[in-house]
Amino acid sequence: MSEINNPTNEEAVADQAAEMAADTAGQSANVLDLPPQKNKSWLIALIAAVVIILVAAIVMVFGRSTPKEKVEKAMKNTFSHKSLLWENMSRFKGANQKSNTMGVNVKVDSEQMAFELRMNEELLQLWGKVNMEEIPEMELWANLTDTQVEARVSELEDTLIVYKFREPKTGVLLDYTSRETLDMIDEALIMITDLLKAEEREEALKKQKEAGKELIQIFMEEYEKLEITEADKASYEVDGQTVECQGYKMLVPGESAKTILQKTEAVYEKYGFDYWTVYEEFYENPFELLYDADFSEDLEISFYLAQKKVVAIVLNNQVELLFDGDKDQGTWSMEMVVEEQSIWKLESTVEGNNEEIVLAIGEVPMIDLSYNGESSQFELNIGYYIPYAKVSGVMEFSENELRIAMDKLESAYFPFEMTIDYYIKNETVMDSLEGEALNLNELTESDMMLLYMKLEQSSIF
Repeated sequence: MSEINNPTNEEAVADQAAEMAADTAGQSANVLDLPPQKNKSWLIALIAAVVIILVAAIVMVFGRSTPKEKVEKAMKNTFSHKSLLWENMSRFKGANQKSNTMGVNVKVDSEQMAFELRMNEELLQLWGKVNMEEIPEMELWANLTDTQVEARVSELEDTLIVYKFREPKTGVLLDYTSRETLDMIDEALIMITDLLKAEEREEALKKQKEAGKELIQIFMEEYEKLEITEADKASYEVDGQTVECQGYKMLVPGESAKTILQKTEAVYEKYGFDYWTVYEEFYENPFELLYDADFSEDLEISFYLAQKKVVAIVLNNQVELLFDGDKDQGTWSMEMVVEEQSIWKLESTVEGNNEEIVLAIGEVPMIDLSYNGESSQFELNIGYYIPYAKVSGVMEFSENELRIAMDKLESAYFPFEMTIDYYIKNETVMDSLEGEALNLNELTESDMMLLYMKLEQSSIF
């Protein structure tokens, strides 16, 4: 479940909404293909899922004594199930925007590669270490400043390679790389450094909070216009028994969805999150696909309640989200059904310190994750009709650090011994880069030959 499902106040929701807005700007989603006759229903299901998540987030924060009260309380009860994994994940408060280290260490048989991305208020540094049969014990560093990239390789201790991406290139570099390619590289580096400037980051955080509040206000304004009325009862299965559920109905006008979309895009533009207009080489407009939707039809959302929980949410009598579980037994499930066909089902079972999470696609188990909340040990099985891989390791979370380490992999499709250690830490230690500067902007043919000779004498080649 997403963290936005468990907010404690409006400020928290606003921050999370802004983070999602900034993180997803310019990204497009790919969904699993369904049989041709189901494509239209799948699009409806995708839009419906977004609507339900937004409604759930809003009602979790704004509980009031209105005609919507029963549905709102039921939604809150439905998404308040126990999850050991989620509880532990919630300990990590996220990467510090001013100083953090993100790293990964991969070992395949006897060969090893490790990388770290280090960031503080002045600098972004990439560190890497490779120990392979072809390249034994080599380290590399790269600093990204406001004006240049500085790189050093352990095999060339006395040379500091410099590339000034805000200045013209006059050397032989243009003989090996087209000017168009260099211009694209320069644009990408300028974009990154502009976003990473300390003052820009401070301003960006402020903008994210302000934008988050405006986005929440947009949804609240439209949500306030909606009415929930009683509807016919319907029978659903709850904890193995067929139960008659009280029905409630809410009509979401198509124009309301279009209004939300237009106002959201305006917020993106107002706060400079419309990166696709400034950096069109790297971003696509995420709103273009959404505007292709048909806004002439209204969306009817029906809620069916039992035992003070939402048992089912039905959209336009085509898409169903089914919820089941027993808090005392530690079980919870959510399933999407389109035209009586199960698209996916997520199940969680908590017993003592252990939790098992199963994701099935079309009723076929695809992911089976077992997690121990005390030891942080996990075991992950991946398959779809046939087993693909079995992974085990630890997932550890604290306020300032996240670590996911895979210490064992079993797979007939990958017959190697492999370990992966991924981590995020809210602390940074930068290495100092020194050496005689070699300016790539003004690189001469003799500089190229000298550099090539040094590399040839090292163990890199």
